[in-house]
Amino acid sequence: MRTGAIAGVLSWGAPLPSDRRLIKILDFLGVPHTNLDLSCKTFDTSEGQLGGLRPIASASTIRHALSAGAPVTDVVRKLFRQAPAAFIYGVTPERLSAVELNSLTDGAGVPAWVGPPPGSCYRVSSGYRDVCGTFSGLAWRPTSWKERVPAFERDAENLETLIAVEAWPVFARRRRGVSEIFLLCGQDVAELDEVVRENFDVHSRFIELFPHMMFLRHAFPSAGWRPGHSHGSLIIDDPPLRTRYGFLNFRRLVQAMDDVGFSSDIALIPWNFRRTQPSVAALINERRDRLGVCIHGCDHTRSEFGASDRAHLAKLTTIGIERMEAHRRDHRVDYERIMVFPQGVFSESAMEILKSFDFLAAVNTEVVPSHNTSRAGAVALADVLAPAITRYNAFPLFTRRKCRDSLVNFAADIFVGKPCLLVAHHTDFADGGQALIDLIATIRAVAPELKWSTLGTALRTTHLWRREADGSQWIRMFASEISLTGESATERHVLVLKSETDRQRVGSVLVDGRQAEFGWDGDLLAIPITLRQGQSASVRVVYHNPFAGADARLGARYRFRASVRRCLCDIRDNYVDVGRQGLRRFWRTADSRY
Repeated sequence: MRTGAIAGVLSWGAPLPSDRRLIKILDFLGVPHTNLDLSCKTFDTSEGQLGGLRPIASASTIRHALSAGAPVTDVVRKLFRQAPAAFIYGVTPERLSAVELNSLTDGAGVPAWVGPPPGSCYRVSSGYRDVCGTFSGLAWRPTSWKERVPAFERDAENLETLIAVEAWPVFARRRRGVSEIFLLCGQDVAELDEVVRENFDVHSRFIELFPHMMFLRHAFPSAGWRPGHSHGSLIIDDPPLRTRYGFLNFRRLVQAMDDVGFSSDIALIPWNFRRTQPSVAALINERRDRLGVCIHGCDHTRSEFGASDRAHLAKLTTIGIERMEAHRRDHRVDYERIMVFPQGVFSESAMEILKSFDFLAAVNTEVVPSHNTSRAGAVALADVLAPAITRYNAFPLFTRRKCRDSLVNFAADIFVGKPCLLVAHHTDFADGGQALIDLIATIRAVAPELKWSTLGTALRTTHLWRREADGSQWIRMFASEISLTGESATERHVLVLKSETDRQRVGSVLVDGRQAEFGWDGDLLAIPITLRQGQSASVRVVYHNPFAGADARLGARYRFRASVRRCLCDIRDNYVDVGRQGLRRFWRTADSRY
C-alpha cells in the first residue's frame, strides 16, 4: 500500500513522448510518480491503492481508455472523480471531444480551435494565486502565435479560467466537491533536456511548461522540492564608490532604496580600490544589511575571465582579493566573494578557480562559457530553471536579468525558486533611475513575499526543501554557504545536500564555524544537522586550493594597458555619455521652441 500523494502517469501501452517529457518535469520537481498502463486492464483499484494517487494523462490516452469500454472506462472515471487533484493535458478538439471530456468532468466545456488576433496576450487570472503564484494577474505577448491554438469556448460553465488567450480559457480548473480536475489545452510539453544558450524566456516558452508546474506544485504541497523564501537584489556594475559616477548618484540611490524598499549591491572593479570616497564608504556601512559590495573581475579588461589559462586566472583572482582586502582595511567596507564577470564572459576554468578560492558563487547574465561556441552547449533547459546552474565544476552560477527585461520573466524566476536579481549600469539612471524604480515597485507588487537583501544574503538563503515521511527535512543548497533558520515547533533533523562532482576537492564542512561530519550520496555531499525553532545555523563547504600562493604580479605592459582602459572608460561614462544626454535634451528643448 502506498502512503502519501503520488502522481500516476496514465498511458495506453508505452508512455507517449509527451508523457516522457512530463515525467522529466516530475523528476525535476522531485514529485514521486508511477506509470499506469491502462491497456493491461489489470491493476489494483482498492481505496488503499488509489487513495493518494493524482492521475495525470494526455487527452489521447483518455480517448483510448474511454473507447476501451468496461472495466477500463469505469477505472478511469473512478480515478478522476475520486482523486483530490487530476490533470489532463494536450486537449484539442481532435484529441478529446466535449462528450468524452464531460463524461469525466460532468460538464467542463467544449474544446475548440481559435485564431488569436495579432497582439493577443496570455492572461493569468488574479483570483487563483494558490495555483498561479507570481504569474497571477500578469499579461504578456508570446514571441509568436501559431495560426490557431486550442482553447475552451468562452464563458464555459463550471470552469475556473486560470490562463486565457483573449478570454478563451487554455488552462482551467473544474471543481467537484473535494476533487478538482485541471485541464490544459495544448499540443506539446517542454523538453527539459533541450540544449539552450541563454536564460529562459517566458515569451517563447510558457504554455508547454509552466501550467504543468503550477498543477504539480498545487497538487503535491507536501511532496517534491519546494523553494525557500525568495530574495531580490539590484546589482549595479562598474561604479567606483564615489558620490557621483556618470548618471549614478549614490545619495539618490540610497534615498530611492529607502523610499521604495529594495536592496542593492555594487559590483566593484578591484582596480578602483584606491578611489573610494569616505562619504560613500560611510553610506554603505550605515546600510550593511541593504547595500553591499561584491567583486567585478580584477581590472575589467576585455574578456579577462574568459581565458583558459588557470595560472593566469589564479593570478587575477589573487590580485582581486588582495585589492578588496586592502579596500576593507582602508575603508572598513565589507565585501562578498561573489564574482560578477566583466562583459558577462567566463570560462569553465574560471569557475574552477573561483571554487578553489572559496568564492560563494558567481552571478552572470550569460549562461554559456565564452569558449563554448563551436559545439552544442552543455546547458539544458532544466539547468536554467534551477535556482543556480551547477554544471561547471559544481560551482554555482546564479543568473540575473537586465532591467529592460519583461516583468513576467522576473515573476518566472521567483516562481521556480531563483533569486530575483536585476542588473543595472550607470546609464540606467539617465532618467534619474525612474524606469528602474518603477520596475522594482511593480515586482514588489507582483511578489509581496519577496525579501530584498544584499546579494550575499540572497544567495546564502536560496535553497529547495522537501519533507520526508519520517518528518525529517532535506535541503538542497546551491552557494558554497547556506544560512538556515529552524521553523518547526520541535527539534528537527535536517539533511543538507549539495551537488559535488569531485570528492577530493572538498576540504571540510563547517557548521557555525566548527568542523562537522559529512557523507556522500552519489554526487551529493550530505551534511546532517539539527535545528530547533528560531535557531539559526550556517553551513559552509571549504575546498582545497591547489592554486594557493599564486604569483600576484602582472607585467608593466599589462598594468599600463589596464590603467589606460579604465581611464578611458571613466571619460566615456562621466563625460561622453553624460554630455551626449545633455545634447539630446538641448535639441529637444530647441525643437519644441522653434
